[in-house]
Amino acid sequence: MNTSTDSDTSIQLVIPDQSNLRANSSKILSGLSRAEGDLSLSGPSQITIFVGMSPLRRGGQASGAEFWAHEESELNGTSTWFHEFVHTQQQYKTAENMQWFTEASAEYYAVILAAEQNRLTQRTFGRAITSRQYESDRLSNPDGWSSGKTPYEKGPRVLAALDIQIRNRSDGNGTLLDVFQLLNTHQGDLRYVDFEDYVAEVAGERLDQWLQRYVRGTAVPNPPEDPERYGYELKDERILPSETTPLPTAQPGQATETPTGTATAADNSDLGDVSELSETDIDIIILMAGIGGGGGTLVILASLILGVFRKLTERLYQPIIPERIIVGGFNTGLGIVLLTGTMMFGYVVLQFT
Repeated sequence: MNTSTDSDTSIQLVIPDQSNLRANSSKILSGLSRAEGDLSLSGPSQITIFVGMSPLRRGGQASGAEFWAHEESELNGTSTWFHEFVHTQQQYKTAENMQWFTEASAEYYAVILAAEQNRLTQRTFGRAITSRQYESDRLSNPDGWSSGKTPYEKGPRVLAALDIQIRNRSDGNGTLLDVFQLLNTHQGDLRYVDFEDYVAEVAGERLDQWLQRYVRGTAVPNPPEDPERYGYELKDERILPSETTPLPTAQPGQATETPTGTATAADNSDLGDVSELSETDIDIIILMAGIGGGGGTLVILASLILGVFRKLTERLYQPIIPERIIVGGFNTGLGIVLLTGTMMFGYVVLQFT
């Protein structure tokens, strides 16, 4: 196990021998090592990550200085790796009216860290911070949430807008990350009134009315979708760290991967020129369709299409993998259905996130 040169934190990635890890293990470790330096939240000195395999559900879960992430998780703007890593940096305990901040901040900073490392497009950045789901829920009242996804959806939108408020009120001298750092120093349960005080300390003025409207109330803010407002600039359809207001930047570390299947933290020297395709801006593609025998043939050949996309995973750093592949057919005439059962129309649909 190695220790990154920019901090006292070591990161260990445990990979089962049977795992089919989609993302490159060295890039996972280098990305997380850099993320630790970017956040600079004085988290645990050692972080252990386990790769989960099917039939374990997708996603991940953190507990203290450990987390697991599913083997199919990508390293991009909606990354489970970044999300769960942020959880390991949360050193506070919350009262009920601040429970929302835990998942909201993990979602928000997963996007920020991906932007810092040039791993998402402007469109993805904007969509991640402008979700309109569960917008009428009050973040500070978990008992009244219409879904457990409320802090994941409305939470990042509120935090993005709050980040802008703090930057503006402090003349660019403070950010939400500074508030996060103060939260980690809090003793006892973190209450909503404590959060108000920490925000005021960083912003240089009270934002109680703003917080009342968007955290305790049902209103929804409209954070800017322009990455430059958060310290990033769009270049060649990618998000690049702005030269004027970057997050703290870690120094390159080292990475090794042992024969036992355990990789350790992490070389980030290759992150500055990442140019591989990480995602698509196409939501749904109807790949092919046919009538009669042709339609049936298409359904039979759907497995070959799956094979093509699997091959892409071997050649692209962040492959274009559809979230869902729908294969099927339907008949156009009831009489034909009853007499022969012939499928008249076959289709394959690729749905992307």
